[in-house]
Amino acid sequence: MGCSGNKSVKEKDNNQPSTNSAQVKTNQKIENKEQEQQIQNNQQVQEIQNKENNQKSENKQQSENKQQIENNQESKNEPTINKELLKDENIELLKFTSNSLDFKKLQLMELAEHNYLRSLHNAPPLILNEELNEMAQKYAETIAKKRVLQHSSHRELKGKKGEWVGENLFYSSSSGQLEYPGGDMSKAWYDEIHFYNFKTGKPKKSGDVVGHFTQLVWKDSKEVGFGIAFNGNECFGVANYYPGGNFNNLELEQVGNLIEVQSKSCKDLFQLESVLKRELDVINEYRKMHQVDSLELDRTLCNKATSHAEFMGKTGNYQVYEENGEWKNWTNWTKMNLIRGAVYKGGEGVKKWYKLLKDYDFNNKKAKDKTQSFYINMGVSLIWKRFTKVGFGYYFKEDNLFICALFDGLVTSPQNNYVFPPIC
Repeated sequence: MGCSGNKSVKEKDNNQPSTNSAQVKTNQKIENKEQEQQIQNNQQVQEIQNKENNQKSENKQQSENKQQIENNQESKNEPTINKELLKDENIELLKFTSNSLDFKKLQLMELAEHNYLRSLHNAPPLILNEELNEMAQKYAETIAKKRVLQHSSHRELKGKKGEWVGENLFYSSSSGQLEYPGGDMSKAWYDEIHFYNFKTGKPKKSGDVVGHFTQLVWKDSKEVGFGIAFNGNECFGVANYYPGGNFNNLELEQVGNLIEVQSKSCKDLFQLESVLKRELDVINEYRKMHQVDSLELDRTLCNKATSHAEFMGKTGNYQVYEENGEWKNWTNWTKMNLIRGAVYKGGEGVKKWYKLLKDYDFNNKKAKDKTQSFYINMGVSLIWKRFTKVGFGYYFKEDNLFICALFDGLVTSPQNNYVFPPIC
């Protein structure tokens, strides 16, 4: 019995390792299954993430493609504007004040007047020299500040030491606000021709001043520069010339006699049909910028506009065009004082009217200053959606050009549906 019990205990002890080994195997299987499950779960998560990333990438690409298509469409829809056509041409004599001084335009006007007057004496045209412009402007400011009209003591170009630079001075004043018309000092200097004796090369009598005139038409002068400055209601002008004139008593050689010229006036140089075409091209370029349909040229409106331009030029009475006391056609007008010999190609009148839109409020569709509404509407008329036809008329009075434009309707209020801001 005892042995038997011991044996039983011993067998139990012998079997213990076998039981533990089976348990380990079972646990190992469970662990492997858990690992496999974890791997499967990770793979599923990765697949989901990949799908999400792919979807995001696909959505992003679709969005970029859509944006590109929209951009391309906008690019196709955006009109191409002929900016060269809309550039200003310097053909008009302007009036300058101390608050509205454009040196470049003034210099071009003086140069044009100089060269026209020189041509009357067979003198070659001058060209602008920037160093001379700076010299003239600096000295104009000096004498304006001092309010003394006296010649400068030292005038010399860089690299041309000892070479003579000529100088003309100009002065004008006004009891009110002074306006300086471009070209005036050139004309003032040339007026000394009345005191010049072409036979002797000297003034007609003692005390007469002719030096400004002789320098202006001095044949050997090649370059020029202009300056102007204001002091209150006084204006001081300077012109510098290279090579300078008025030396060695060479007037008889250098100052040519006044010749009879068959010069053509601005009116003679005016070509109506090409002017009308360009006028229409310019106005339609602006309409393109504001996304409204182009206008057609109407000959009946042209005839009416011509009659009205002549009326305004002869009477000086600027008013809208009426038929039988009724206003049916919106009327634009302007007067241009052309530089002598300038060619009016067309479009400059339209450009002047368009510039009035700087004072137009496109957000609220009205003039910024209510008191200026009528004149600003001359700019509005150019881009008024309801208009389909336009006519232009012209009238010359010496070198003054009166321009009139008539449209097939009226600019009205409110303007919400007929005026649009520029897209470029």
